[in-house]
Amino acid sequence: MKNITRNGKSRFVWYYEARKHKGRKCTRCNSTLRLETHHIDGDWSNNAIENLDTLCRPCHKEHHKPHRICSIAGCGGAHAAKGLCGPHYSAEYDKEYLRRPEVKARRAAYMREWRKSPKGRAYAKRPEVREKLRLAAEKKNNRPDVKAAHREYTHKYYQRPDVKARKRLEYRKRRELMGLKPRPVGSCNQGTYGKP
Repeated sequence: MKNITRNGKSRFVWYYEARKHKGRKCTRCNSTLRLETHHIDGDWSNNAIENLDTLCRPCHKEHHKPHRICSIAGCGGAHAAKGLCGPHYSAEYDKEYLRRPEVKARRAAYMREWRKSPKGRAYAKRPEVREKLRLAAEKKNNRPDVKAAHREYTHKYYQRPDVKARKRLEYRKRRELMGLKPRPVGSCNQGTYGKP
């Protein structure tokens, strides 16, 4: 569906003619890449050549959304909200969140359990909590090596005669399906693998 404007021409035809009239380059930076048509008066329905300007995408974006500098001195980052860039905004949000009375009370109760100050300066734990942590560390360190135990179990499993017989039978069935002759029992598989 075309957007028909004056004289029955599509707006895209007017955009093309405006770019052709301006020399097919950005009027601000003279770039010829990613050109867009800009309406000078801001009215999208006014497609007169005098109202159309040709800008590259960065210049067009800069015109509609000018680069906003973070209000923190020396930052230089672009901001999206509250005059702050992303990292400074999240830091300010964290500060505001931690200043709320209900959050302060919850945090103080949590720190009290571990006998830490809410400011985070004292890290001494209660003796009973310290003992629990020591016992948990000992239990973890005294645990048998899980990988070694698993390896030993699987080795024992595959050495069982019933498992060996089942694996041999599966191997023979696979060779038959592939159209290969069954190997003689006790044959060496060096240099004969896959040959009929």
